[in-house]
Amino acid sequence: KKLSILLSDSSYLRKEKEHIAELENLCDVAQNAIKPHLKDILIRYLNTVKSGKKSDLNKQFIVDDDADFVHAVEKLVLSSYLLGMIHADEERPGKEINAADDEIPPIKFEEAVEFLKAKMPITKAEWLSVEPKARFRAFTVAKLGSAYLIDTVKQQLLGVLEDGKGYAEFWNRIKQTVENDVSKIKPGYWETVFRTNTQTAYVAGKLQQFENSGVAAYQLMVIEDVRTSQICRNLLNKNSGYGIILPIEHPFWQKYGFPPYHFNCRSSIRGVWPSQVGKIGNVVSNPGLKSIQLKNFKPQGDFGGNPLVKGSWWELTAGQIEQAKELGIVDDLLKLFSLIKD
Repeated sequence: KKLSILLSDSSYLRKEKEHIAELENLCDVAQNAIKPHLKDILIRYLNTVKSGKKSDLNKQFIVDDDADFVHAVEKLVLSSYLLGMIHADEERPGKEINAADDEIPPIKFEEAVEFLKAKMPITKAEWLSVEPKARFRAFTVAKLGSAYLIDTVKQQLLGVLEDGKGYAEFWNRIKQTVENDVSKIKPGYWETVFRTNTQTAYVAGKLQQFENSGVAAYQLMVIEDVRTSQICRNLLNKNSGYGIILPIEHPFWQKYGFPPYHFNCRSSIRGVWPSQVGKIGNVVSNPGLKSIQLKNFKPQGDFGGNPLVKGSWWELTAGQIEQAKELGIVDDLLKLFSLIKD
């Protein structure tokens, strides 16, 4: 992967590459713990519509709350948040990192949260604040993710039924796909649902640690490769603000906010502390917003903004509420949200 970061200090580039690799590895490892639950849910749904009766397909399928499923997603969200805090802390000037700790070693996904908590000690008050929020985010992702997957299969089966094609053969083909790799039911499903939430929690963790340690500025970092979206590609020019280090109070952050800027976004931020300002690789600029050419840049939907201020890393976004309404699960989400909010 090529990182187009306008930095004169190669150590920043190396570190960012390592951080991105660790985050993506965390998300990949989590699949082994989460996919079996999605597979079980879809198999149960398919068994209720095996007859091919339209009346069965039109019935609402109630997904029983799976505590283990929610717990696995919660581990992914919490691990991403803590990893963001750790990576932000590693950027702090004067931070001494032992050679053995320079890279997070392979660990079991089940042990990830405890391992990362040990590397990034946080106060009891901070943990009691973060944990229920991560649990709600996990509940939201699990509910929306499974309901979305079921609806995808339902629409495919209804389409075959209405076209008068071989329902039984198509049903068996879908069942085989679910058993082999449930994420292939919908191309890009894992990346859109789970990897996006991983990135959101990760950036929230970085921002929290940046706030805790008093950074003076942020630098936007965009990955440039074949996977780069058009949204973030619009940031890839020298006059867009990309590569420029902007003060934390700059209107760019207030207007456009922080990554992720869209589904599957891999852009991130780097913190610059007061003691680093003006040194090699850390020249802070303060151009007016009008001089930063962003006429083609616009975050997708509910993305952007400050995830800590607007709570978007764990609260329900407008888009999620609409999706929950369409899938018939909005009451469940709002009920739990009100309990955590209180």
